[in-house]
Amino acid sequence: MVICRDCRHVKQGAKRPGLAAIRPLASDLVRVTPSAGALAAGTDGMSFGALDAPVAAAMPGPKVHEEIASALVPAVRPLL
Repeated sequence: MVICRDCRHVKQGAKRPGLAAIRPLASDLVRVTPSAGALAAGTDGMSFGALDAPVAAAMPGPKVHEEIASALVPAVRPLL
């Protein structure tokens, strides 16, 4: 799984060699593009100190993680 907060700066071909190398080892491939709403929610629901704020703002927030988890459930459920 490739996750980035803003993938617009990543060239499309840049991810493919890495995915091709691990694809034979994977049972499934799940691609998730966070919604605009999840990205806009940012750090809402997170708790961190003032010094950690810049790092927290650069990480996927809780809403993005919820969307990722929802997308992973169908792929992971058969493995349980």
